[in-house]
Amino acid sequence: MPTLPAGEPKRGRDACQGYVDRACACAETVAAAKPRCADAHALADAIQVGAEVATNADSTRRDAVQSNAAIRGVVKECIEQLAKLPASGCP
Repeated sequence: MPTLPAGEPKRGRDACQGYVDRACACAETVAAAKPRCADAHALADAIQVGAEVATNADSTRRDAVQSNAAIRGVVKECIEQLAKLPASGCP
């Protein structure tokens, strides 16, 4: 079964958790950032679900490959959204 390189899943989870932390901290002071906090949690959850599907023994090779690709896409989104926070008035 194809897997992500060692360390990549943890780095991805850490990147998205960083986005969650900063987006939700910002939402406490900037009302317009509240939806970003909810979205950030959804992205972090998507990584967990993707990892579960990719490592499930019942998943097909195709499912694992697609889940790994989805995880990378979610991590990319977390990093891009984190970079956009300052433009929203967030530190």
